[in-house]
Amino acid sequence: VNEYIRNDPFAARRAINLARGTATKRNGSLRIYRPGICMYESASNNPCLIHAGPEGFEFKIPGGTPGWEQSEGSPELMTRILVRADGRSVLQLDQTLVSEAATAD
Repeated sequence: VNEYIRNDPFAARRAINLARGTATKRNGSLRIYRPGICMYESASNNPCLIHAGPEGFEFKIPGGTPGWEQSEGSPELMTRILVRADGRSVLQLDQTLVSEAATAD
């Protein structure tokens, strides 16, 4: 993952910004939803970035109501977003309620 990011760090930064904004918009705005703090960090060694390669940047973003992470709570939603390798467009978006994922296991 990090080797691909080093090849085009601007694409990685665009991708993380686009993924964060897409998840926030999809879930109603920052007033209602907050993505995990990892989405505000660098793309290098980012735990939310699960794959980076020629097919794009794939993020698995934990999120919930404002303050969920600061109060050491668990995320309510998990949003998976695939962003094109140039970081400029979303290719795929999937979302799961964390409680649904836990009962599916």
